[in-house]
Amino acid sequence: MVVGSADNACFEPAEPGSRPAIRNAPDQPFPTGPKSKEAIDLANEELAGLARLLESQGVTVRRPETHDFSAPVTT
Repeated sequence: MVVGSADNACFEPAEPGSRPAIRNAPDQPFPTGPKSKEAIDLANEELAGLARLLESQGVTVRRPETHDFSAPVTT
């Protein structure tokens, strides 16, 4: 199983199609850019715990290299 990483995590693009309705408060700016270091660190702790749990049950866990999520998507 692949368990990713939260390193370089960013908020969704600031375009209407990617804007969740639950956070669609017109009087508040939509967050952009990278997530906070604290949020990334907490997410990585949870992902590491998931990887340990899976491995303790005999599951082969793969951890991919870090990806730059702020880079433009190309095909």
